[in-house]
Amino acid sequence: MGDRYVHSLDIRNHGRSPHADSMLWSEMAGDVVKFLDYEGYDQAQIVGHSLGGKIAMAMALLHPDRVQNLAVVDIAPVNYPPVSEPLLILQAMDELDLDAIHTRSDADEMLRESIPSELVRGFALQNLMPEPNGKMHWRLNLETLRKWRPYLSGFKIGGGGDTSVYEKPTLFVRGGDSDFCHEDYYPKIKRKFPTADIQVVEGTGHYLHVAKAKEFGSILSDFWESAN
Repeated sequence: MGDRYVHSLDIRNHGRSPHADSMLWSEMAGDVVKFLDYEGYDQAQIVGHSLGGKIAMAMALLHPDRVQNLAVVDIAPVNYPPVSEPLLILQAMDELDLDAIHTRSDADEMLRESIPSELVRGFALQNLMPEPNGKMHWRLNLETLRKWRPYLSGFKIGGGGDTSVYEKPTLFVRGGDSDFCHEDYYPKIKRKFPTADIQVVEGTGHYLHVAKAKEFGSILSDFWESAN
């Protein structure tokens, strides 16, 4: 697929990115645009998974001139139930007694019942960081994420994004065992992204880009080759 510069962004309130009180789709898409401006890129090939996929879609609909092509991983432009797997994971993280743990292994054991998947626990525990005094803290902004979860479960973009259509090359990749992007959502995908090619990675769920990294990478490479 040739050489590419790849930038992996932590969205606001996640990872090493700053905390913020607001998480509007337009604002988070704007964060990516500001990053492109800072790096001097007129356009970029945008890839996003889950919440990042919704931000990628919002960016394509609000700033189509900045998105050369779009790849969305296991998410759709639809409203999801507020009580869903991501919310339950946040609740489990929020309820963890940080005073009772000293290592990520301690936390992993305590989260085993509420987050049965070892893969998902691993993602969550990447955000658990040690303090100089030996205590642990969550790096992401759990309070704001919990507050904005009902909004983030939906896809009300505003700013013209709810009526716009992105017509450049688009790829949707879903896990065959995942409900986040099942067949019932295909018509809504096609309405907003009429050129979308929808591909399924069988035998995996929401985190297909990790569980089936080689297969996912091949699909993404093929898409980039065909889109150029």
